[in-house]
Amino acid sequence: RRAFWLESCRLSPCNVVDAGLRDAYADAARRGQEGEWCEAIDTDVPRTPLVLLAGIERSTLASVLRAVAFRRPDVGYCQGMDYVAAIVLRALREGGDSEDDAPPRAFAM
Repeated sequence: RRAFWLESCRLSPCNVVDAGLRDAYADAARRGQEGEWCEAIDTDVPRTPLVLLAGIERSTLASVLRAVAFRRPDVGYCQGMDYVAAIVLRALREGGDSEDDAPPRAFAM
């Protein structure tokens, strides 16, 4: 699964996240905490099934969702995106990405 997502998103298969991507993710996650989508994300993330999370912290999932919603305001957030993001995060972690590298890579997808 990890290889499919990485190839589909034209991301490097190596387990290295460059500083630019890490900074872009951190900035979007920080700035995304004040968006109109926060209430919906805060409602949906606690309802995300544990089987999808498989060791992924709910706070990490919420951070990725806020960052994506901030970066793509034309899309924002809609119910169900938590499932997609949880599956992507899980695939990255199972594929060898570290706990620190998986969120920026999921954000880039």
